[in-house]
Amino acid sequence: MAKQLIVIISFAAAVALFSLTGLIYLGFDISGNVKKIESLRSDLAFNSRITQSLSQLKADLNSTQPYLNTLDKILSNRDQLIKFSGDVNALAARNAISVISSFSSESKNGDNLASIDLNMTVEGFYDNFINYLKALENSRYSVKFNVVDFYNNADRIKAQMTGKVFYYEK
Repeated sequence: MAKQLIVIISFAAAVALFSLTGLIYLGFDISGNVKKIESLRSDLAFNSRITQSLSQLKADLNSTQPYLNTLDKILSNRDQLIKFSGDVNALAARNAISVISSFSSESKNGDNLASIDLNMTVEGFYDNFINYLKALENSRYSVKFNVVDFYNNADRIKAQMTGKVFYYEK
């Protein structure tokens, strides 16, 4: 009987020891899984913030889209300068003056900003010349004159102008 009691107690102790070992193992496994869950939760929160930021950037881009065409019109690109001579001559014809224009060297003024040197000779009546300059100023081209030399010939004016036409490199 004592032997039987020892066997039962030994069996119960073995079951308890085995159960305790299993609980310790599960405790370590659970704490490892908790760390993984916390890591995944922080990654998910980070990804959620990134997604919100990207969606806000997309919304900002969509809200600026109508302005991009206007910005493109403010400063011509290099390909649009092909029409410059024709547009200058059309402005001159509308203002009843004669114009001879030519481009020379090209220079880069910034990351995407560049310019082409411009030489222009204009001849006509003073009022027409002023109207021509105003029309050129309101045109799609960004022109800066560095030197303007005037020559007065009776009631007509002749001007030799040198400057730059700016454009945007895409």
